[in-house]
Formats: sequence, C-alpha cells, structure tokens
Amino acid sequence: MDYKKLTEVNDRLKNVSTPFQKGGKVYVEVCKRLQGFWEMFPNGRIITEFIELTEDHAICRALVYDGEIWLTTGTAREDKGAGFINKTNYVENAETSAVGRALGNLGIGSVDSIASADEVQRAEAKREPEKKQTKENPKTIRRQFVDLCNQYGLNVADMSNSFGLVNTSTDADFQKAIDSVKQMYEGA
Repeated sequence: MDYKKLTEVNDRLKNVSTPFQKGGKVYVEVCKRLQGFWEMFPNGRIITEFIELTEDHAICRALVYDGEIWLTTGTAREDKGAGFINKTNYVENAETSAVGRALGNLGIGSVDSIASADEVQRAEAKREPEKKQTKENPKTIRRQFVDLCNQYGLNVADMSNSFGLVNTSTDADFQKAIDSVKQMYEGA
C-alpha cells in the first residue's frame, strides 16, 4: 500500500469532509471512506454478504479486494429498532457499517479510529455507553505481505501472481511468500 498516498487521502478526508468529532477524535463518514478507497484502488471491489439476517437483526461482512487480491474484511451488526433509523433500515445500516469498518481496517478514513462517523452517531443515538478502544489487532498475514511488497516498491499483484497467491490462499502460503521476499531483499 502506498502510505504516502494513504496519508494524503486521510488528510484530505479529515479536512474536506467536515468529519464528526467526539472526545477529541475525528470520525470520517463511510461515503468519504469509499471515495478514498476508489482513489487508492481504482481496480478495487467490495463484496458484502449477510452472515445472519433475521427479523430482529442483521450481521453483514464486507470483503475488500484490489483486483483479485483480498485486502481486508469488516463485520457489523445492527439491531432492528435500536435507534430511529434502525426501525426500518437496520439491514442497510449493517451493510454500510461493515463497509466502513473494512475500509477503516485498511487504514482509509482511520484518522483516529476504525469506527466511522456513521457508527459513532448511531451509537450516540442509541445512548449506549461509549466503548473504549482496546489494543489494535495485529496485522493480518495478507496485510503483512502487501506492506512488505510496498516497502520494497514491488507491485503487489505481480508478486502475488509470481507466488501463485489468490484470495483462497492460506496464511501459510502468504507466510512462504513473505519469507521468500525477505530472503531476496533482506537476506534474512
């Protein structure tokens, strides 16, 4: 991932989109995160799927790709009737939140938090106590591969193809590719 471009995108999103602020943190709307995603990944795609959909709640997962390379996932749950909008639109909100979280996990619009402005505002509307963010999750093995390629100026798609990596590749496959790249460039 081009971290310079990511920083530029996030700075612009923070300053142009009039983000929601709470407790000194900046939260960017999902629609703005999407704009940043399409700018950074013009060949990207986002696939959403409902893990669980009932009359009471919806759980949605968003999978984010750059071409055929899987980058990250985001998951969200919305309960019907939890807040004004969720009385009728809990399914749509679950999908929007899942997309926002996935893009936040990728670093887009994650100025101060993975949570999007949309999520924080809905949480406030529900009057639920604000949950403190704990230690961030460690990087996924796939993200480590992408970061390593970018560190050495390598095209992620080309490197993935050269190692035969696809979205169904295992973590062990990605680890072998990481080890090979490190061997080539670091002599490790």
